[in-house]
Amino acid sequence: LSASSFVQFPTIVPSHASWFNPNAVHDIEKRALPEFFVPDNYDGHGRRLYKQTRNFIVQCYRMNPRRYLEASVVAQLVAGNPDAAVSIHTFLEHWGIINYHTKKQATTHQEPYLLSRSNHERPADVANHFPVLVERPFRA
Repeated sequence: LSASSFVQFPTIVPSHASWFNPNAVHDIEKRALPEFFVPDNYDGHGRRLYKQTRNFIVQCYRMNPRRYLEASVVAQLVAGNPDAAVSIHTFLEHWGIINYHTKKQATTHQEPYLLSRSNHERPADVANHFPVLVERPFRA
């Protein structure tokens, strides 16, 4: 099965987030989350970790963009520092890259998210298989 066979709905990205590119790290990301891009980190480990985690979170959301992706779910799914994963989730949500036009469920029981741990080993391989629609700004 290919990653595109799991896609049920297109993803809508707001026009103000049209700068987002899963293959690159934008200056907006570097300014918002500088802890991943400190100058002392010459080996690029923080940058690679950021990009891998960011793309994984985006992939999780794009598998079912009609469902709100909780920060707590991301913290459980991402290997490594859960606080870093929540910071990235918050940033992506702020810009509308994830959870855009979705409503947070007010229930106490959440059904498991659409992704099992065995399916998320290589997020970058399937990042480009999701249909993405860019929302145009409203003009009067």
